[in-house]
Amino acid sequence: MLLKFPDNFIWGTSTAAAQIETASDHNWKGVKSRDGYIFDQTTDHEKRRMDDIQYIKQFGNMYRCGVDWARLQAKPFEDFDPAVVAEYEAFFKGLNDAGMQIMFVLHHFTNPMWFERSSGWLDKKNVPAFVDFCEKCIQYFGKYVANWNTFNEPNVYAMNGYMLGNFPPMKKSYFKATKVLEVMGYAHDLVYKILKEKQPDKPVGISLNTALFEGKNLLGRFPAWVADNWFHKKTARLFSNLDYFGISYYAYILLDPGPITQIDTPEKVKKLGMPHDGMWLYKPEGLGIIMRRVHEWYKKPII
Repeated sequence: MLLKFPDNFIWGTSTAAAQIETASDHNWKGVKSRDGYIFDQTTDHEKRRMDDIQYIKQFGNMYRCGVDWARLQAKPFEDFDPAVVAEYEAFFKGLNDAGMQIMFVLHHFTNPMWFERSSGWLDKKNVPAFVDFCEKCIQYFGKYVANWNTFNEPNVYAMNGYMLGNFPPMKKSYFKATKVLEVMGYAHDLVYKILKEKQPDKPVGISLNTALFEGKNLLGRFPAWVADNWFHKKTARLFSNLDYFGISYYAYILLDPGPITQIDTPEKVKKLGMPHDGMWLYKPEGLGIIMRRVHEWYKKPII
């Protein structure tokens, strides 16, 4: 049996600048993870970009990536560092020359420390600085880009940074997390409008992180419903002004009423005999369930 995908089907890989470049003056530098790793040096991608193109092009026709805001812009509204611009331009041109399209992500979890020190995404007054960064990205890198992603998983950023306390700035407040999500949604609308004015033929979306939330018992049903509504539906409502939803799916989360995960409740996972990836339970068919749900809810194309 031969499965044939459409000629315009997108295959590819994805990274964030902070995942692969040595930590600059951003809010994750020096953060200690739960396994003891200190966020500092990664894989030195900034020193071997041209070599990495040879690996990237093996895996499809599109590469989803971003740039390090903190390295490019040392102060709010300042022009980008010319040396860093030249570095990224050479890399993006190299990708295009190798036949790769670029999906450009404007925000993927990290902020410059100057942005963080002024209350970051909790304060709407900081949005113009982000919009300025985006306009400069369009100016310098727009000609290499095929597809724009304003925010990577804003629901993950808001929930983990401001509700659960797992990401910088490690806050624990439902109200702060909701405020951050709303401010990001406001910023998205502004940037979407600018992108459609300057590059009307290029699609613009976000990456919406998804999880399959299910109540394991009666006590878990209500928390699963709340999680589904905040994590999926509230986020999608705030970011509805887009051309497509990018969907990421990593986790199958049972609640009883708290979440059952390999990180926090390994004894429960073992007792259930559930497959997991070291962090989350996994259920591959959940991706299909989520995609059909999101399409039914919002009638938007999905990547």
